[in-house]
Amino acid sequence: MINNAFGFQSNLSWVNWFIHFYIWSMIIMPFVGKMINKKPYLFGSIVIVTAFAGEVALHQLVPTYKDNCYLQTLFNCLTQTPTMILGYVFARIRLFQKVPIVDLKGTGSKVLVALDIVVIMFVILFVRSKIGVIVGFNLDFFYAPLMIACILYLFNQFQMPKLSKVMISLGNNSVYMWFFHGLFFTAAVRSVYQPFIMVSTNLWIISLWTIVLTYICSVLIKKVVEY
Repeated sequence: MINNAFGFQSNLSWVNWFIHFYIWSMIIMPFVGKMINKKPYLFGSIVIVTAFAGEVALHQLVPTYKDNCYLQTLFNCLTQTPTMILGYVFARIRLFQKVPIVDLKGTGSKVLVALDIVVIMFVILFVRSKIGVIVGFNLDFFYAPLMIACILYLFNQFQMPKLSKVMISLGNNSVYMWFFHGLFFTAAVRSVYQPFIMVSTNLWIISLWTIVLTYICSVLIKKVVEY
C-alpha cells in the first residue's frame, strides 16, 4: 500500500506511476534549478549528461534492477530527467517566445500550412510509437519540443480565444482529471466505474465523454477542496 502511495509500485492504481517522478523532481530541482538559472546551457547540459550516464551505469552495473521496485524507480527517474531539464532550460531562456513565426496572409495559406503541421504532428506521434528509446535514451527529449512547437505555431496562426480558454481550463483541472480517469481504467475498481463511460462502442465518443465527465468531476472536487 505504501509503495503504491509513493508510486514505487502500481499494481493497485497504475495512474500513480508519475508520483515517484514528481517527488524526485521536488527533491532535485531546488538545487539543480539554482545552477541552471545561473548558466542554463552549461549546467543544463551537465545535468542531462549526468542523468543519462547514471541511467546507463545502473543498467550495466545492476542488470537485475528491474527486480527491485526502488532501483526500477530510480532508473525511471533518471530516464525522464533529461526531458524535464530540457523543458526547464527552454522555459528559462524563453526559447519558444524567441522563435520567429511568420504571420501568413490569406486564409488559404494558413489552412494549408495548418494541415501540413497536423500531418507532421501525426508523423511524430507515429514515429514515437515505434521508436521511443535509443540505447536507453528517452526520445521524448526530441519529440516533446517538436510537438510543442507545432502546437504553438497553430495557435499563433489562428486567433482562437475560445479554444484557448478551453485549453487553459483543461490544464488547470488536469491533475484531478488524471486521477478521476484512473477510476475508469484501473483493474482494481474499473468493474464498478467503467460502465459510466461506456456510452458507445465508438472509442472516439468514449474518449470525448471521459474528458467531459472527468472535467465535471474535477471542477466539483476543486470547489470542495477550495471551500
